[in-house]
Amino acid sequence: MKIYFRELTIDDIPDIKAISKNIWDGEDYIPQVIEKWLQDKNCMNYGAFMDENLDEIVGFGRVKLYNDKLAWLEGGRVNVKYQNQGIGREMTNFAINYACKVKANVAQFDTSSKNQGSNALAKFFGFKKKKSMNVLNAERKDIKQFKPISLDVKKVMVKEAKELYKHFNIGPGE
Repeated sequence: MKIYFRELTIDDIPDIKAISKNIWDGEDYIPQVIEKWLQDKNCMNYGAFMDENLDEIVGFGRVKLYNDKLAWLEGGRVNVKYQNQGIGREMTNFAINYACKVKANVAQFDTSSKNQGSNALAKFFGFKKKKSMNVLNAERKDIKQFKPISLDVKKVMVKEAKELYKHFNIGPGE
């Protein structure tokens, strides 16, 4: 199957939202961030199409670039009616090739641990699990707090934040 790609534009937002409404039981975060993503100059927001005319978007994703060295692959979505046909693999390959083209040294792949398809793609392309998190929900009234916590929050300038960030254990894995 031949898949065609192009950079997404604001005009694609309705199609992106249409695909997203069937992802994560309608709770996909993409509709809330897509406009901001499309305005970001340090990334490639791409659409996947099955026809040369680029008429029907069947999937999309994003490669966010950090400090010219790190390519962050995220937001990959395939229309549910086209899933399990190799489109996700083509999209991931496109994203990795884009990261190579812009000379990123490291690519990281962001996905849900519950998404079996994305995890299979990550494994296929050689990504190793680095970090994991779970999102837990609770009503405020149900949260039990043993003792008040004092948060020491300090405002820092961008330069200092970048220096501190270097010490966070969230970078490329072994």
